[in-house]
Amino acid sequence: MLRKLLRKIVGKMPLEVAEKEFHGRISYSQEGEDLIIAKILEEKSSGFFVDIGAHHPMRFSNTYYFYLKGWRGINVDPLPGTKKLFDQDHNNVHVVFDN
Repeated sequence: MLRKLLRKIVGKMPLEVAEKEFHGRISYSQEGEDLIIAKILEEKSSGFFVDIGAHHPMRFSNTYYFYLKGWRGINVDPLPGTKKLFDQDHNNVHVVFDN
């Protein structure tokens, strides 16, 4: 029953950007984690990521910032409906686990 409810919720999620500003820079993650990672990586212009528990292509995404910079990667999430969201806008590999 919970699985059906979650599928309905995920299926109705809009494909929207939830960007926030931290110190004059745009962040797509929940608390600016993407900007922290970018600083650690010294703003590397390309690369490959693996996002476990990706949730949504843009909203609260720790990797969307990097996607916009030319990075590509693998997005993994347990909810089947999330694959449809990622397929709308990303050129990455999407893995969905469903029992």
